[in-house]
Amino acid sequence: MVDTFEIVFDGGSKGNPGKAYGSYDIERNGELYDRKIEMQYGDNMTNNQAEYISLIRALKAIVENPRVDATKAHLIIRGDSKLVISQITGVWKVKNANMQPLWAEAGGLLTEVGSWEAIWHDRSNSVRKLGH
Repeated sequence: MVDTFEIVFDGGSKGNPGKAYGSYDIERNGELYDRKIEMQYGDNMTNNQAEYISLIRALKAIVENPRVDATKAHLIIRGDSKLVISQITGVWKVKNANMQPLWAEAGGLLTEVGSWEAIWHDRSNSVRKLGH
């Protein structure tokens, strides 16, 4: 049986750069799997870095769980960051040197899952799911 995980992620910073935070919600086959709200990432970070870190933490919550066979999982990734969605899908290049390691880490985690898709959604969907 293929497990389907739906990830909704979001990140931001108070100031840009500034104090960064992020959240994610993961459903596994339609049931709550994991949820973290407003994790703190530190100072002097951009909102784009926070978006990537939120996605990476969500991916790790799946890939690093020994009770999940990530190679047989299908991920549906949803976020309101056009930059992150466009970069992980290969539509946009990663030009910023600060973003390249985050993009590489996310990409490495995605190679560990059976299949995945990434879908941009409007900000209101993130707010509805995560509260910010």
